[in-house]
Amino acid sequence: MASDVGILLKCIVNRVQKEIKNVKVPFDVATYPVGLDNTVQEFDRVIRSAPGYQSEQHVGIVGMGGCGKTTLARKLYNLKFSSFDNCSFLSEVREAALHDLQKKLLDDVLHLRDIPIKDAGQGKSILAGRLRLLRVLIVLDDVDHVDQLNALLPEKGRNLGPGSLIIVTTRDSGVLRSWGISSIYKMRMLDPCHAKELFCLHAFLEPGPPDAFVGLVEKFVNACTGLPLSLKVIGEMLYGKSDEYWKSNLKKISRLLPREINKRLRISYDALDNEEKNIFLDIACFFVGEKKNLAIAVWDAAEWSGLQSLENLENKCLVEVDKQKRIRMHNHLRDLGREIAIECLPHRLWSPMQIKNIMQYTQQRTLIRGIMAATTQFVSCPAYDEFPRCCDSYPPPFEECIDLMGSSNIGFNRIRSRILLELLVVAGNHFTSDFAELSRDLVWLRWFDFQHSNLPPWLSLTNLRVLELYGASRLQELWGNKGHLPEELREMTITATEGNVFHTFPSIASDLKHLTKIALISYHGDEFRFKKLPDEFCDLQSLEHLELRHCKLLSTLPARFGELSKLWHLDLCCCQSLWKLPDSFKQLVSLEYLDLSGCTKLPAVPDILINMRKLEKLYFSGRPKLQELPLQITEQKSLRELHLKNTMLMDVPDNIDQLSKLETLLIGSPYLRGLPTSLGKLTSLTRLKIMGCMKLESLPESVERLNHLEYLCIKSSGVRTLPEGFRQLSSLQNLKICDCPIAELDFGSGSTSSLHKLKAIQINATNVTRLSISEDCCPNLEILQLELNCHLTELEILPSSIKMVKVHECAMLRHINSIPGLLNHETFDITGCPEFGPDPVPANTRPAVSTQSAWRFSYFQSMLNRTFRRAFSE
Repeated sequence: MASDVGILLKCIVNRVQKEIKNVKVPFDVATYPVGLDNTVQEFDRVIRSAPGYQSEQHVGIVGMGGCGKTTLARKLYNLKFSSFDNCSFLSEVREAALHDLQKKLLDDVLHLRDIPIKDAGQGKSILAGRLRLLRVLIVLDDVDHVDQLNALLPEKGRNLGPGSLIIVTTRDSGVLRSWGISSIYKMRMLDPCHAKELFCLHAFLEPGPPDAFVGLVEKFVNACTGLPLSLKVIGEMLYGKSDEYWKSNLKKISRLLPREINKRLRISYDALDNEEKNIFLDIACFFVGEKKNLAIAVWDAAEWSGLQSLENLENKCLVEVDKQKRIRMHNHLRDLGREIAIECLPHRLWSPMQIKNIMQYTQQRTLIRGIMAATTQFVSCPAYDEFPRCCDSYPPPFEECIDLMGSSNIGFNRIRSRILLELLVVAGNHFTSDFAELSRDLVWLRWFDFQHSNLPPWLSLTNLRVLELYGASRLQELWGNKGHLPEELREMTITATEGNVFHTFPSIASDLKHLTKIALISYHGDEFRFKKLPDEFCDLQSLEHLELRHCKLLSTLPARFGELSKLWHLDLCCCQSLWKLPDSFKQLVSLEYLDLSGCTKLPAVPDILINMRKLEKLYFSGRPKLQELPLQITEQKSLRELHLKNTMLMDVPDNIDQLSKLETLLIGSPYLRGLPTSLGKLTSLTRLKIMGCMKLESLPESVERLNHLEYLCIKSSGVRTLPEGFRQLSSLQNLKICDCPIAELDFGSGSTSSLHKLKAIQINATNVTRLSISEDCCPNLEILQLELNCHLTELEILPSSIKMVKVHECAMLRHINSIPGLLNHETFDITGCPEFGPDPVPANTRPAVSTQSAWRFSYFQSMLNRTFRRAFSE
């Protein structure tokens, strides 16, 4: 009898253990999951729109260390595991042994603990058989090699049952692609509002800062640049500390990252090969914000595979290349790189103190890769782009470098014998002949405030690949004799901000057979004095990129100009004296970028594009003689951007819909009366800007078919009403209407509107009398700006998603109706509305106000202005 009871108890225990094992427990996702729900929604949207989306999915989550990949994966697991009988979440795959992971996977999915697995090969065979046809949810977190995927998901997961879901997080998108995962979600940094909230929750246990810390919080949040790991670690580090402690640490983190952040980010750096490490350090110290091609030209001099390594760094989420082809890097990765650069060879230096330490304490021959002796910042140039300027005050730091290197206690001759300088950024006239020996290895020279009439003869150009002279005011020739030619030169950029430069175009010898880029950029428009290019200029057969911006005296191009067969980028913006293009211009069949904006004397040339089929960007703005477009405009099947502002166009071709890849269209003409119905067939269009079209009273109804339109701007035009179809623009994110006689703007309701992605609305100087935006119509609206709407009397705001409201100079505004809790001191700014008082705002949501009608808050005012500028930038 006793034995029977024992057997029964054993059976009960085994059954209970089995049932307990089957109970799935959700993960603790994050202490403060700020913005996580928005990220989940965006993840679903991106994955569902990916090519080949189906119910059984292999999806990847990619991002740099600390950006929230694991947090998102845990949230997705919690949301989906109840729909699966077989689930597994494998954490930190990168650090674990493969056979241990295989055991855990079998235990999680099939509850098989006792299967012996000696090595990964055996485990792979067992998994291939045991998982066959099972419908599973598997999350593999922090994968860094394709072998891990092959070992844990044999046969690339094709043996799994229908409806299975595999989620892989990694820092390297190349791992996902090489395994065949095409549905990839790239993590974004937190937006400023969510970043501030997360930081404050860790620093104060509250979503907002105390008044005494408002300014400091903004500086720390800016320093973290939206990285959740940094916001958490630094916030916790500052919890309960005094404002003095905060201030001292603000200076410290700009030099030295907290250990936990450094450790997490360094994992990615340590996984790089030697060449990728060198390129990573070059970017961190010198090339953040620089054009990709410039950096590659420098790396080619070292015989590095620059392009391939840069792509690898992109795949590993260590750098990005933006739409302007500039290299970008997160601030913390940049700081990490600069910390490492101080420790290792070759040295990369960017301050006089570093140079002093190297020179005083290093006795052996030392390779110095580069010296950043003048800090660079990028500023806007009138001709659509940016170029660097020196933001240091004079005398520049390099003068101190000269004093250090020439000081008696160091010994300049000894130092000179052990420096191999390759990259140099310098400012002013302190770069003297004492450095003739140092220049022999120069590959990249950027010289600010260049005050010489030519390049000094003592400056060695033998190995130079990139030459940049900024702020030139006296330059008349580049090099005096053929023996001084930089025969290895790839790129040359010269900007002038004052003075008279180049009365005749410098003779550039055909011996510069490697030269691919020439950029002469006049900031004010009258510095460059040359009137024509020499005929031998056309011997530069390697030339790919030519910019002659604001060269207002340039009147003609050489007759042989079309022989520049490799030219793909041509910028003649604001060459106001250019009156004719040579017949050979039609031979430039490789052109992808053509800017003839502001060439006011250049007449319309109907057959200019006759042989061109690769054009992607075409700028014809500021052409008062342009009354019709070239006949071949609609044959440019690769065209992505077309700018036609400030022209005299009478109409737009009816067959403009043939530009099937067109993404950006900017158009402005005082004579334009209408737009063709075919405009609605531009299904790739993402940006549409109409300005200065005072005779244009309406848009065609067909705009409702622009399913990918994200930005719509109507400015200084005669538009009186928007077609009802505009409410069907399902991808619209930014709407801007300024200086138009439009009197009614109906956003519709949830049943009639598809504006679910609309995030920012700006309505300035219109005749709108009442504005109503409902929750079901625009559920994701975040920013609303209203200025100079003198007829506006009532504003009804319902979306709870709104983060910032700015209402200025709306003299007749009397009422603002809103959902409770929306209009608080962080989101609401109203000025110059004398008819408006605080009474219409519910008492429990009204901020503390003075007796005046203007409500302003210094910190949030600056945040509002920055956000509006970013949202509505052109």
